Amino acid sequence: MEGKVLLQDLAQSLATKRNLKSKDAETFLKAFFETISDGILQDSIVKIKGLGTFKMIEVQNRESVNVNTGERIVIPGHSKISFTPDTELKEQVNKPFALFQTVVSPQMMTYGYLVIFSTIRKFTKKRIFIKRRTSQVK
Repeated sequence: MEGKVLLQDLAQSLATKRNLKSKDAETFLKAFFETISDGILQDSIVKIKGLGTFKMIEVQNRESVNVNTGERIVIPGHSKISFTPDTELKEQVNKPFALFQTVVSPQMMTYGYLVIFSTIRKFTKKRIFIKRRTSQVK
């Protein structure tokens, strides 16, 4: 499966793997997702062993600036759903990449809170400084 995966795609895959009718697989998946939705609305959290945890998170109001007018605006708070995969699922997904190693690029040098990208400098013929935000470059 590449790109977007539709309910019908999941149902077809389930039907093929479990020797079911496509309609029965689709009915099962709809009921499964509806049960998860109801659980999140009722308890704000749903844990499924082997899959992961769905949680409803409240996002607070925040201030921003309208880029067209420059005036300050308040973006209203809202609820959002987060998903944290179960350890088993995370390991299964990451397994093909387990042999990869981190490689530090020689083109990137760090100086305190500033990072100079020498490859960009070669193309622009001037130094470009980018302030680090939260993560530290090693």
